[in-house]
Amino acid sequence: MELRRCCMSAWVVFLSVGLVGCSALTQSTFSQPGAPGYAASAIEALHERTSPSFKKDGHFHTVHFVAGIAGMSGTPRQNALTCYSQAPDKMSRYNAVPVSFWGFFTPEYRKLVVNTLHSLHGGDAKAVQNRREKLKGLVREHFQRGEPDWKTGFLIHALGDSYAHVHGSLDAPIAYGELVGHGFALLHDPDDILLPENDRKYTAYVMALYEALADGKSNQPARDFIDALKQKLPELRQKSKDLSEFLTDQERLAGGNPMFVETCGAVFADLDPAEVEAFLKTTAVSLAAAAP
Repeated sequence: MELRRCCMSAWVVFLSVGLVGCSALTQSTFSQPGAPGYAASAIEALHERTSPSFKKDGHFHTVHFVAGIAGMSGTPRQNALTCYSQAPDKMSRYNAVPVSFWGFFTPEYRKLVVNTLHSLHGGDAKAVQNRREKLKGLVREHFQRGEPDWKTGFLIHALGDSYAHVHGSLDAPIAYGELVGHGFALLHDPDDILLPENDRKYTAYVMALYEALADGKSNQPARDFIDALKQKLPELRQKSKDLSEFLTDQERLAGGNPMFVETCGAVFADLDPAEVEAFLKTTAVSLAAAAP
């Protein structure tokens, strides 16, 4: 299983470089942020098939579950935050994989997506911790102020990636950088929650997200989930499963109803690219001010 992932990840890099070259030669819409086109979509689809579960489980099912236990179960806002937190991985315009390549032709936009939205900033342990704390605060502020849910959802995505997109020890994490992200992390995919150490980063993210959304409520529901996950991990790893089924089971136990990403199409369509880019610029300024 691990060897297969390594080979497939290598093919993603190889194919992507080739597509970038073709795009540069033909001046196709592949190089335009407003219309990423077929090539960017192909890279995104290939990456989604070869990279495991944080893309969907960490940003979609986890957000829906945590929002539910934080007091939003069954509300339209729970669903909106869930869809918008998944949008940066579901839409080519905001997905770090295709944007990393065609974004070389639009470097400012590339930085906004790769660094700001997907937390691939290359910082040391102090920078990682500062970014996590700042993003957690921004999620809380936007949520409590009643800002548009797409803004809070995008910030939640950046918060999740600030935990996922790092390497090194748990106590001294180093963020992957802007240039290639974690494209060459062939032996230990940071998006695979079930790998050793990744599960600890994931549960730290769960607690941070809960505390950002729960508005002072007891964090016991989040702790109960983390305890249940720790007990289930050996079985999940043995069967090489993702967390989707476990998360939906936990949601039903908590009295909620699971949600599936196919329901988000209309929500994604409502995003205004100009508004999103302006918001990412504002967020980038906030993150820069919090940098060590």
